[in-house]
Amino acid sequence: MVPALLISITILEIAAGALSAVGCVLIIVLKDPTIAFYGAIVSAAAVTTLFFGQRIAKDYAGAAVLVPYFLLTLVAIYLLG
Repeated sequence: MVPALLISITILEIAAGALSAVGCVLIIVLKDPTIAFYGAIVSAAAVTTLFFGQRIAKDYAGAAVLVPYFLLTLVAIYLLG
């Protein structure tokens, strides 16, 4: 079960990074934040899945480390929305 979940979280992280990178370029060139907004949404989904995994593993200290990243994605969603 772990390899399948690792692959799915890796795909989410790569998609979030790619969308954010393309969105950053589009914000600079075209002043269009749509793709960056979707990148922030996918990033929030990836962090949420990591939270879920930490909860299942009962690693509460590891989940606490993820809180600033999740708050940053929420700020990005708010600013780009």
